[in-house]
Amino acid sequence: MGKMKNIILGLGILLFVSCTSQIEKEGISVVTSLNPNYNLIKYIAQDKVSVYNISFSGDSHNFEFTPQDIKNVQDSDMVFYNGLGIDDKILELSDDKNKFVQTTKDANLISLEDEHHNDHDSHNYDHGEYDPHVWLSINEYKTMGKVVLDSLILLDPNNKDFYTNNFTSFSKRIDDIYNSYINDFKLVTNKEFVSNHASYGYLARDFGLVNSSLYDVNNHGEVNPKNLQDIIDIVKQKNVKLIIGDKYESNKELETVSNETNITYKVVNNLESQGDYFTEYEELLSSIYDGLR
Repeated sequence: MGKMKNIILGLGILLFVSCTSQIEKEGISVVTSLNPNYNLIKYIAQDKVSVYNISFSGDSHNFEFTPQDIKNVQDSDMVFYNGLGIDDKILELSDDKNKFVQTTKDANLISLEDEHHNDHDSHNYDHGEYDPHVWLSINEYKTMGKVVLDSLILLDPNNKDFYTNNFTSFSKRIDDIYNSYINDFKLVTNKEFVSNHASYGYLARDFGLVNSSLYDVNNHGEVNPKNLQDIIDIVKQKNVKLIIGDKYESNKELETVSNETNITYKVVNNLESQGDYFTEYEELLSSIYDGLR
C-alpha cells in the first residue's frame, strides 16, 4: 500500500511538472524596443504576456544589441519596434519577419522635408524620412496603442476582451490628458520653446506650439561658439520664454543659452528610455505650460 502511494505521488509530481512546463511553453513572450512600446504592452496586455524591453544606454540612435537581446528576440512570439530609422536594426536579429510589428505604421507622421527647422539646425537626416519621435504626440500614441491591441488579439484571441477593455481605459486616459491641456495652451501667447534636438515636433503639433532646437531630429549637428551666439541672439529676438533639456542627455549648450539670456530652463523626460508614460507625459506638459505662460 505504501509503495502504491509512492507511485501515485510520483505520478502526481510528474503530472504537475509536465503541466507547469506546458504552461511555461505556452506562455506568450514579446520583446519591445524603446520605453514607449514597453509601456503600451504593460497598459494593454498587463500580465497576460511576459515582456522584455531592449533598453538603450545613452543615445538610442546609436546602440549595440547584447547577446541577451538577440536571444530574446529570436525566442519571442512578437517584437514591437518603433521603426522610422530609430531602431530598425532590430529587424536583423531574426529571419522571421512576420513576428515584427512597427507600432508607428498607422500614425500621421511628420515628414522631415516638410517640418519647419531653424537656420541653425543641421539637415542631416540619414536615419529616415520621418520624425521618429511619434510617441511624443499623445494622440498618435493612441494610434500606436491600437496597433498593439490588434496585434495582441491576433496573437492571443482568447484574451480579446481583456485587451480591448484595457485599450478602452488607455484611450480614455489619453483623451483626459489631452483635453485638460489643449485649451490652456491655446491661451499661451508665445508658443515657441527651444530643446536640445528636434524631438518635440509631434507634441508641438498636438498643442499648437513651436519646437526649435540646437540639433536636428537625429541629434546631429555641431554647435560652435559662433553659431551658439547666433542662437542666443535669435532666442532674444523672438522673446522665447522656455528652454528644455533632456533628462538623460548632456545639455551644456542649452545651459549656456539659458545663462546668457536668463530664460527659464527646465529638464524634462522625453520618455524614450525610461519612465511611466502617463506620469512622465503629464509632468512634461506641465513643465512646458508653466514655462510658457
